Amino acid sequence: MAAAIVAVLAVVAILVAGLAVRLATDPLADPTAASASPTAPAVPMAPAPAPELTTPTPTPTPDPPTPQESFHNGEREQPLPDPVPLSTALPPFTDQYPDPTDWLASTGVTGITVIPTDDPTLNCGLTDGNITYAGCYQDQHRMVVFVWWNADSSEAERTFLVAHEFSHWVQWDRYFDVIYAAAQQGFNGTPDWRGLLESDASCRVLSWGGYDESVVASSSTPCTTEGWYEGWFLDRARAIGVQF
Repeated sequence: MAAAIVAVLAVVAILVAGLAVRLATDPLADPTAASASPTAPAVPMAPAPAPELTTPTPTPTPDPPTPQESFHNGEREQPLPDPVPLSTALPPFTDQYPDPTDWLASTGVTGITVIPTDDPTLNCGLTDGNITYAGCYQDQHRMVVFVWWNADSSEAERTFLVAHEFSHWVQWDRYFDVIYAAAQQGFNGTPDWRGLLESDASCRVLSWGGYDESVVASSSTPCTTEGWYEGWFLDRARAIGVQF
């Protein structure tokens, strides 16, 4: 009996010693604390904030180009036939410049192509019955002027021809809004409007100097005003009733 009691006391002594070691190494240990239950409810979390609603910014629709912008951007261009019709070869444009494009470039005008053709749909000057030289500028071929001449034409007539058609290019480039307004208002084809276009083009050529005045005066498109100035086109357009 005494031996059994001694054995129990020995076990108790061992347990007490173990508890003492634990308390010595972990001062926060609480021998009376209960372990957490795996089924205990979790601490409630604050609800997540609702997503912020934003209104998408609409992408602005660009304004369509104006007719003038379409013209200068080349959006009105029409393809040329390939090759451009020319029923017979033409005499050299000048002795120094057989190609009229080269001659025009020699005057300081670059980027314009001068195309010889006797196709009346391209060279509208032929529809006027011109039999020596004729030319045309068409806005759907913005950087081109169409010309034609034969062996009976002089060098002075040919250079005036190309300069005159280039002067029409200047009109379209500078005064597109006026020309467009005139077309919308029914002036195209009227004698006043045609006379304005042709006289302004020829007077401008004479203002550049170096062209034969007698050739201009005897052409189908003479300069009909004295004292021409850049801006005469605008003033004359208003005078005949074009609103712009």
